[in-house]
Amino acid sequence: MRARRARLREYLTTQMVEELQTPGRHADGNGLYLYIDPSGARRWIWRGRIHGKRSDLGLGSARIVTLEEARTKARDILRTLNDGDKPTMGRARRRARDPLIATAIEVVELFTAWVSDNTPASRRALGKARDRLYRELSKDGA
Repeated sequence: MRARRARLREYLTTQMVEELQTPGRHADGNGLYLYIDPSGARRWIWRGRIHGKRSDLGLGSARIVTLEEARTKARDILRTLNDGDKPTMGRARRRARDPLIATAIEVVELFTAWVSDNTPASRRALGKARDRLYRELSKDGA
């Protein structure tokens, strides 16, 4: 049995994106869709499987994110999945404004990865993150 591969075709054009009015999902390839609500609101989504579970990831409003930017984001998601990571990993860390919170989130993510894949590289990464967390805590006088 042959493994299914993601299609790498691109179906939409910039002009089509601007002119489409029909509500629903309009495929571009690589799991990228332009979703148009019945109200006319338009957004980019990536639809695919993440570790066996179907997921829809929002990539942004079509008013803000261009077709090329959406394609780049979809390719980045596929690369992340190809590396064996979750595309949503690190999102909370990027959104955290406090470096202490960002480091704590990173430790939790690394520990979760370490539990699932206990390799020397993951143990080293977890140790480095733990040391950064201790340094941050000692700076604050905790």
